[in-house]
Amino acid sequence: MKPRQAGILALLIASFLISEALKAAPCPASATVMCLAGQRFAVEVRWKDFQGNTGQGQAVGLTPDTGYFWFFTDNNVELVVKVLDARGFNNHFWVFFGALSNVEYTLTVTDTATGRTKSYVNSSGQFASVGDTAAFPGAGVGVAATHETVAAEGTPAQPESLGAIQRFVDAASARSASEAPRTKAASSCPESDTSLYLSNCRFELEAHWTDPQGNVGSGHAVQLTGDTGYFWFFTDNNVELIVKLLDARAFNGSFWVFYGALSNVQYSLHVTDTVSGALHIYENPSGAFASVGDTSAFRGGYGIAASLDSARAVSGDITAAIGGTLSATAANGTVFTLEVPPNALISDKTITMTPVSAIERLPFAGGLVAGVSLEPSGLYLLGGARLTIRTPSPISQIEETSFAWNGSGEDFFFYPPVAAKGDLQMYIFHLGGYGVGRGTEAERQAQTGKEPVADDDRLSHQIAPLLRQSRAEAQSGSSVRVLGVTTPTDVREVVDNEYKRKGGLRDQMVRTLGYPDQVVDLVGQVQAWESAVERYLVSLEDAFPGRKAEIRRLFEGMLARALELIRLRCAADVTEIRLLPQILWSIQTLVPSLLGQASQVATKCLKFRLTFDSTITATGLVPRAPNAAVAHGAKAEVSLTADFPTEGSISVRYLSVNGIPPESGCVASYFYQGPSPFKAFLSLGHDLEKFSPARITVSYFPGNPASQISITCPSDDGQDVFILLNWWGGVYLILHSGDISGGFITASGWTATGGKDPWATRAYVRPMKLGPVNLIETTFLTLAHTPE
Repeated sequence: MKPRQAGILALLIASFLISEALKAAPCPASATVMCLAGQRFAVEVRWKDFQGNTGQGQAVGLTPDTGYFWFFTDNNVELVVKVLDARGFNNHFWVFFGALSNVEYTLTVTDTATGRTKSYVNSSGQFASVGDTAAFPGAGVGVAATHETVAAEGTPAQPESLGAIQRFVDAASARSASEAPRTKAASSCPESDTSLYLSNCRFELEAHWTDPQGNVGSGHAVQLTGDTGYFWFFTDNNVELIVKLLDARAFNGSFWVFYGALSNVQYSLHVTDTVSGALHIYENPSGAFASVGDTSAFRGGYGIAASLDSARAVSGDITAAIGGTLSATAANGTVFTLEVPPNALISDKTITMTPVSAIERLPFAGGLVAGVSLEPSGLYLLGGARLTIRTPSPISQIEETSFAWNGSGEDFFFYPPVAAKGDLQMYIFHLGGYGVGRGTEAERQAQTGKEPVADDDRLSHQIAPLLRQSRAEAQSGSSVRVLGVTTPTDVREVVDNEYKRKGGLRDQMVRTLGYPDQVVDLVGQVQAWESAVERYLVSLEDAFPGRKAEIRRLFEGMLARALELIRLRCAADVTEIRLLPQILWSIQTLVPSLLGQASQVATKCLKFRLTFDSTITATGLVPRAPNAAVAHGAKAEVSLTADFPTEGSISVRYLSVNGIPPESGCVASYFYQGPSPFKAFLSLGHDLEKFSPARITVSYFPGNPASQISITCPSDDGQDVFILLNWWGGVYLILHSGDISGGFITASGWTATGGKDPWATRAYVRPMKLGPVNLIETTFLTLAHTPE
């Protein structure tokens, strides 16, 4: 794209389009024809797969400007198209499309006002995204009804992936022909405005954008099917990025990630496997339209199905400061003991140990000896913890095979034992499933090539067979270290390769731009790697001289970048602070020199403005005028920094007395003076990873602004005078007596607005009857995010 065009597109994206009504001939909408841009443009597509089969794309509208086509099954989105009226920018209509398919296709767009057509041809084997900002002239008359054909430029697919893609296409067509049940958007996935959950909710996807002015933000997610969704960045009717994640383990043993862009702003697409914790990030530079088909995005792993003996589950609270020990006993008498050292957790956690009663698809004929599930699955343990499995009777060293899995069994892999005599011990670095079975060497060899998804699990899988020999030597009484091996060359080489190889840990640390999720993931992986060196070899410095200093230097750079990115993102969306506790935990342990910078990020980001506006109306105060309504309004506005108490002031907003009948002879007067103190405290909760308006609380003391209302009525013996002196605060506390704790009223259950001012709201409408008096309170609280 030319620089001038990129500038026009950025302006369009930032300000959106206000399109005038189009006078066009009726668009012939049908199951295969999509009508866009005020019904002026007809869009259709014809496809040809790798075996020569052909067909027409089936059209589905999304917004007035955007829609998509499916080719083989209606839950498999293949091509997304957007036609925009940009006559106010360069006197043209623009055509954008992004592909989630690399079969051959021809996309044809027809201007029904002029008869002019334009076809875009995608050659077989490539993924294309196109932004044509000169597609059709803006004039409605006087334009020749010409036809133009252009070749779409895209990203070639890897040759070895084409066969797998065709097998997937054939299987999809067969399912469609047999009318097999189709996978629609899963309703059990977590609900999130900024995350897509695809492939049976297993994968979480987020998009983060940066516009040409340097503004940043997170994409808003919209689910289409169980495998597909899209993100919008600036307005909800302007689709920017569409993503498809396919479980293709039956075709090439991997999960696939396809995405097509209708935007050329800078963005990154983050894809996280919620089972293994593996994270992949795809980056799009400014000015580029990307269409990507990654058919080796995530390894498929090997799946088992663990049945838990819930009746024997044991839970315990483990404190971060001092750690703790937890034990559970299986039905066969096996005792599982988990020892968590101090400072292994970022915060206090409740850990549950549940013995396993059976495992289906266990690849060992000798079967299961013992297994246990440790939850919450995936929780990282800095420095590791020791799991001991004491079986009622010893297992032959020829058969003893230790293993692990993630989630409910989706990721089975070998796990290294500690080279110690006696009970089986494992050093674990994240919670999940762990066990031991009886296997043969042939069975272990057959399973070696079935690697798990996450890289740190793969390292465990690779070195486990090597550590079995050291475990056998320890059992036989050979001279080995009690908690590690002497220094086997093959283990050293495997561990060193995981750090030095292309795409390995060092490469990832050098290349990271500081994405907080990536930094958190890398810190966990590197810490697990360091611990593996210390546990299974010798000290890190003895094993790899100079590497400890190199890792700390790389840590400092990537953690500093993560802090800066959190600061930038948090200014646009305060929930981006959710990864700061994990970053802070890493800084405290690894790079304490960054603590000052981390504190500044938190302080500048977590600033809010609380507005409190409340009115109490009372009737039934005056016997001669029972319908007289006395209203008192009070308002406070105070700046808050999360988790710091703040004092401001509250003032009378208005006083009024209405509804006194003239015949009663009653006369009202009222006045108010200066403000009184208003105190408030904003708590974001203990788990910032789940931070949202629904989880925050505001504790406040409303004060009692000075006011007086007098109502004088004639009576048989002179006058009756009813005086309400400084009455609002006392009545407010009565109405909220059930919400008071420690002298403060607690407001929870806040609602997000989707903006910054206000960022969250909370409202009360409370009636109460006190004798003859009827009270009703209406209170509105709003929080605006006001970062520095």
